[in-house]
Amino acid sequence: EELVAIDLSDPKDPNRKLLPPIDKLYFEYFVEEEKKYKVEKLKEKSDYYVIVLKSKLIHKKNNTYLDDMYFNFYGFDDTLDNISGSSLYLIQDDQSRKSTGMKIISKNFKLKLSKNSNGKTYGKIMGFLDTPGGGGSFHRQQIISSLVYEE
Repeated sequence: EELVAIDLSDPKDPNRKLLPPIDKLYFEYFVEEEKKYKVEKLKEKSDYYVIVLKSKLIHKKNNTYLDDMYFNFYGFDDTLDNISGSSLYLIQDDQSRKSTGMKIISKNFKLKLSKNSNGKTYGKIMGFLDTPGGGGSFHRQQIISSLVYEE
């Protein structure tokens, strides 16, 4: 249906109502220098966007709603920005967690830069939607693509 960005630096963002309780949300990201994942709880006010996919997927055969549609972002420079594109998880209790299907993007995100055949430097961000296919596979469709050239 729609992809919604929630600005966590704005306590009055009208889309905050789409979030579970913020004190129960966290994300993980890999820290190359330490060679391990770091876990960080989401803060009520921070310089992040939370990206929410509002969707309903109906199974054609039996007309039921499916819950397993996912999206991912690619193109961030994980040596400079290892948080953007991370998944948000919901703490259910002391022993378990659940994926929310939401992503977090830093307001100061860095794109992975490349050079084209003309020597121009560019960055590209892409978003993909993965929907269930037959036999446990997923179908991938690109839904976002943005190409930015350096001046």
